[in-house]
Amino acid sequence: MTQHSPAPWKIEHHRNSPHWAMTRIVSAEGHSVAQLSVGPWTTEYAQSNLALIAAAPDLLAALELILTPSPHYAATKAHRDLIAEARAKGLDAIAKARGE
Repeated sequence: MTQHSPAPWKIEHHRNSPHWAMTRIVSAEGHSVAQLSVGPWTTEYAQSNLALIAAAPDLLAALELILTPSPHYAATKAHRDLIAEARAKGLDAIAKARGE
């Protein structure tokens, strides 16, 4: 698999008419990652979907950190620090995915 676009990803709203808008997820470099047309028929889930897509790189990084094998047992300070960092990143990614 090739590398995904650099994080962080963010949401950009572009109003095209009074009734709908084109919304993009853009990478740290400003390149379009995804686009979503948001209109009166899509408003129920649109913002949540956008937030989840934008959080994808953060969720991946948190999971990669959590799942990285450690030669240390959980009782070591190094491992506890790794788990604490992974937990913090995971909580941040979850909040971002929820649009918080």
